Amino acid sequence: MALDENALIDFAKMQAYVPTLLAGEQAHVEDLINVASAAINGYCKRKLKARDHIVTLDGTGRNELLLPEYPIVSVAHLYIDPNWLFGPSTEVDSTIYTIYKERGVLWSWSGFPLYPQCVKSEFRAGFEEGAVPQDLQIAAVETVAWYLDRFRGEGRVGVRQIQNPDGIATTFEPDIPLSAKFRLDPYVRPEVS
Repeated sequence: MALDENALIDFAKMQAYVPTLLAGEQAHVEDLINVASAAINGYCKRKLKARDHIVTLDGTGRNELLLPEYPIVSVAHLYIDPNWLFGPSTEVDSTIYTIYKERGVLWSWSGFPLYPQCVKSEFRAGFEEGAVPQDLQIAAVETVAWYLDRFRGEGRVGVRQIQNPDGIATTFEPDIPLSAKFRLDPYVRPEVS
């Protein structure tokens, strides 16, 4: 399987950190990279790799509008239309708003009217190829290595047993190891109120 648009690392990065990987394992490891990257996106509640988006959002009634994906690379078009036509006459001139790329926020003096689904944005967001932060890459490496260990171990994926004084307790494993979650926590999209 080839790497997909979510892949935060590649096989060469995995080999750099796990030198025992063999060239014959590349397809299997790339599949795990895709799975781990998707799990990381889910944990962070956003798509981390850069791609184009078209979204329609509710107006906030405030000067700020939080786009669902970030960091923002660029905004191609922004429309505000309570009638939901989103034609050329409703496009907002780029000099009217400011983009706070790292936070994924658009700020406008005129604000975003408090109407449902009245803002449409066409934008590119995420980390471009070659610009994925090192800690995200390490979290992906840790997660893929963890998956490999689980598959190469006892064959018990998803369940582990822990011996305690009362006997054996069965617990379910999470999708991402705890060490990777600590690296990912700063990248989790905050809840919007």
